[in-house]
Amino acid sequence: MPYNHITLDKMEECIFCKIVRKEVGSFKIYEDEDYYAFLDLFPLAPAQTLVIPKKHIDSYIFNVDDEQISEIMGVAKKVAKILEKGMKTNWVSMAVEGLAVNHLHVKLYPYFEYKDRFVKYKTYFGMVGDKATDEELSGWHQKIVASISGK
Repeated sequence: MPYNHITLDKMEECIFCKIVRKEVGSFKIYEDEDYYAFLDLFPLAPAQTLVIPKKHIDSYIFNVDDEQISEIMGVAKKVAKILEKGMKTNWVSMAVEGLAVNHLHVKLYPYFEYKDRFVKYKTYFGMVGDKATDEELSGWHQKIVASISGK
C-alpha cells in the first residue's frame, strides 16, 4: 500500500525519523552529522541500502533545494563505494522515487549479475521487496562492516 503523504507527513510518525532518533532499530552502514545510511528491510536486491538526511525533508526530490540534492548525492556516492567493497560488486544503481516513505531518501541497489551495462541484467527497481530476514540483514551488515574496518 503506498505511503499516504497527507496523513503520515509528521516527523514524529515518520519511520525514518524514528530510525534517526534510535526509536526503531536499523542495520547502520554509514553515519555522519547530517546523514544516515542503513539496510532496507524490504530489499529488491541483497544489501539494498537507504541514504537519508537526519533532518525530515519531503521526499519529492524536485522540490528539494540544489545544495541538499548535491549533499545527499555525495553521501550516496560514499555509501555506494562502501557497498561495492563490502558486497564485492562492481556496480551499484540508485533510485530516488520517494513513494513509500515521505522522507527524502536515495535507494542504492548493488548488482551481482552485472557483466556489461548494455546487456540484459536482472532489474531490481520498484517500490518494495519482500521483508528480509534478520539472518540476511545481519549477514550483509557483517560483510559491509568488516570491509570498512579492514577485517
